[in-house]
Amino acid sequence: MTPGFTQVAGSGQRGVAAVQKVLSVLDMLPADEPPVDLMVRTLRRLDAATAEGPGALRPPQHVMPGAQMPHA
Repeated sequence: MTPGFTQVAGSGQRGVAAVQKVLSVLDMLPADEPPVDLMVRTLRRLDAATAEGPGALRPPQHVMPGAQMPHA
């Protein structure tokens, strides 16, 4: 399967124009500089999470009641 784009029913020039309008408004927003200590804080959080175990960084798995867990 080759990645690509597909035409969505009801889309067209008006849809593209609407998206471009929203993006142009977002482009006018000021870009804040990231905090100076962002990398240090991120690495500390990673260290703390990995100290809890390898599964600590995984997002929580929501299981419906009565559903069986898949086998690896």
